Amino acid sequence: MQSMEPAYSLRASFIYQNLMYIVAGEVIHTVSGKTWEQFISERIFTPLGMNNTFADHSAVTASADAAVAHYPDNDTIKTIPYLYTDNIGAAGGVWSCADDMAKWLHCMLDSTKINGRRLLQPATYAMLFTPQVIAPLSMYATMEIIRPHWFTYGLGWFQHDYRGKMIQFHTGSLAGFTAIAGLLPGERLGIYVYGNVDHAELRHALLYKAIDLWSFNDNTNDWSNRFFAHYKAIADSAKAKENSLLAKRVLSAQASVPLAAYTGVFSNKRLATIQVTLKDTVLSVNMPGNISLKLQHWHYDVFRGTYNRWWSGKAWIQFLPGKQGEISSLKLDETEYIRVQ
Repeated sequence: MQSMEPAYSLRASFIYQNLMYIVAGEVIHTVSGKTWEQFISERIFTPLGMNNTFADHSAVTASADAAVAHYPDNDTIKTIPYLYTDNIGAAGGVWSCADDMAKWLHCMLDSTKINGRRLLQPATYAMLFTPQVIAPLSMYATMEIIRPHWFTYGLGWFQHDYRGKMIQFHTGSLAGFTAIAGLLPGERLGIYVYGNVDHAELRHALLYKAIDLWSFNDNTNDWSNRFFAHYKAIADSAKAKENSLLAKRVLSAQASVPLAAYTGVFSNKRLATIQVTLKDTVLSVNMPGNISLKLQHWHYDVFRGTYNRWWSGKAWIQFLPGKQGEISSLKLDETEYIRVQ
């Protein structure tokens, strides 16, 4: 992290990231002597009676009730394997069920009171929902439809106004899974939505539909169709841009060097080292975690890569020459790696 260049001066803007939550998990480990998983299980899950909630995926893999991840492939929905995320658990890696999440929502709506005591001191609880920074509406496409007067981020919770009410919410996304939690403390209303299709934005529609029905007895807003049309327009625009880029391919432009000259080890000071290999006239980019890209020459020194995990899509790889014409670096999409051997 010390190698990362600041995108702006301190507190001058907002970028969502999970890295410091991972650091917070390590702080908990250092202070308590317990792993983050052990700590929140003992301090949160057990007191609330959340007996089917786990902070590590290994505890649920043997269960026949565990959800299966899905991803859309054109007009088909396909299952995909679960990707290991326990190493970033403190950024939100919790596996639960509807009954247990209801217990957690009740606790959060009642200022963390449980069995005559509080999990958090009143001042700490209040700080969770105190806005810390203005967030851009572009953080969620749905905000462009809701058009709140203000949109902020507290400590792990987004806030915005809706029809005169204050909403606290946050989403969760892993490959093949989605979730959203919403709280209206003034209405004593908590909503949690699970999904096992990647980025199924129906979660947002269900959140606002539930609020309309509970708080306003109003069933007139068709959030499902409105959000669907909005997300479809975004996807169509992205597809049009991609098609425009693909149409500019120069079929006659050959690679500047033999394929073997592109091979080697490339390093980025912020990310892992990657290796480019050649086998049977096919170049591949190999990354940690058994992730790889099979490359197809596009034009000049540009290649189009297809991930071995098909749901990760494609990437652009551009090889860059040094002063003597040798390949000295590459760009994987917009991230540059320097050749080290």
